[in-house]
Amino acid sequence: MWMSQLKKVQPMKSSSPQAGFFTPRLLIAFALCSAGILLAIAGLANPPPGIDKNSEPIKDPGLATPALPASTESVWSVMLSPNASAAVDGVAGGVACISSSNCFAVGYYNNGSSYQTLIEQWNGSSWSVVASPNSGFTQTNYLFAVTCTSATQCFAVGSYAKPTVNGSFYQTLIEQWDGTSWSIVPSPNVTTDTTVSNELYSVACTSGTNCFAAGYYSTGIYSGSVYQTLVEHWDRTSWSVVSSPNGRATADNKIS
Repeated sequence: MWMSQLKKVQPMKSSSPQAGFFTPRLLIAFALCSAGILLAIAGLANPPPGIDKNSEPIKDPGLATPALPASTESVWSVMLSPNASAAVDGVAGGVACISSSNCFAVGYYNNGSSYQTLIEQWNGSSWSVVASPNSGFTQTNYLFAVTCTSATQCFAVGSYAKPTVNGSFYQTLIEQWDGTSWSIVPSPNVTTDTTVSNELYSVACTSGTNCFAAGYYSTGIYSGSVYQTLVEHWDRTSWSVVSSPNGRATADNKIS
């Protein structure tokens, strides 16, 4: 009798890459990714409460352009200022303020025969000419600079022309404000020789007991004379000449 043996045939495994594509794990991952994308889109379309989706994006504060200070928005304007006379020249040389309602401007004007000192005061709303002394009505007097340490102490400096047999030569001129009026105070010159010019063009104070005025003087009237620096110091009681260097003794040296 013929006998046959039956063998169990195993199914062949497919080598196709599509086999098992939609596995449970893959389906779950796909679902989660889809949900995340949908939530992100919804978040962009609907921003959190309190934020207007049509508003400008918030900028980095470090990159933002700072606002200009309020002071830069102010501008200079021409103000009315009086003259000693409408028919003569007037020149302003310097200005100083004690406060926003108390300032002085100094200079000079032509009285028809010579230049005279000119001082004006600001009271917070307008300027007015105040009385200022001169060495003489027919002598030229200039004021070039002014400084104030308080409402009761200001100094204005300049020069005046002193006539001599050899002509007029400039001498130092210093005036002081005491809170009520201006007056001429003694100011020294480099020498007592009145044929040597001495002029002051600037002044500054750190306190009521420490001020400096500066300018220059001439070494003579003859050919070869030069200008040299001139510095004077105020010590609360008087002005005195103090030593000041020059760049070169044989050349003009001026402080203004």
